[in-house]
Amino acid sequence: MPPDAKPRYVKVPLKHDPPRNYWISPSGLDLAVIPLPPEVRDGADVITMREDLIVTPTNILTANVVPGLIVQMLCMQPGYWSYPADYTDPQNTPTIRVGHLSRLGFKSVSNTAAIRHHVIDIHSSPGNSGATVVVWTPDKDGHISQPMFLGIVHGFLEEGDSYKQYQIPLPQASTQTNTISLVSAESATTNRFVLAFKTIANPNLTDIIPVHELLGLRDSQEFLSALAMMSQNKARYSFSTTLPIADKGKK
Repeated sequence: MPPDAKPRYVKVPLKHDPPRNYWISPSGLDLAVIPLPPEVRDGADVITMREDLIVTPTNILTANVVPGLIVQMLCMQPGYWSYPADYTDPQNTPTIRVGHLSRLGFKSVSNTAAIRHHVIDIHSSPGNSGATVVVWTPDKDGHISQPMFLGIVHGFLEEGDSYKQYQIPLPQASTQTNTISLVSAESATTNRFVLAFKTIANPNLTDIIPVHELLGLRDSQEFLSALAMMSQNKARYSFSTTLPIADKGKK
């Protein structure tokens, strides 16, 4: 919505049995597109990108997309919009994080394109899934950069090797006294406790789902089927400018 307008909460009646009223990625990527009736989008400040501004396995060379380029992530961060005033006067302004493209997910392997998640060095948190990520690509002279749609946030992986495994012998309680004491490996009584701590990996690397499958989506049979199902059930889609009480604080 425009900055001077209230956010709009859209109620979408998802139909999960075929034919669905939404499109999902045929390759198994966590990517979905839900067609909406024009009535629930009237007045919205919709930002679109041309198809030639979507990063694909074929245009990465001509668009000069390489690791090290600046990326931007736009997300609504749960927890920072949870004050009472935010429910009565919510804002549309997203959190903008800036980082770099660490690993490009598209890679040529024996003349075939291997599709992996992109990796960016931006901190992500639970609730950031689905956030938009753009990469700023320079022209051939490096004087001007333009944003290209890189993908959407998938999440961060916990680094398995960040946990240091340490086997601590379990102490046994002495039965010789009424007070609890610990017995060391040498069977000598001691009152010292041994504690072990595990630190959670810092999620400063974030997986990004490629969105190259959006190219040509409007003409695909699956999307046209979802569009038809939406058109047949327009009356079930609705919106409001206030967040229902039961949904407050939920993602």
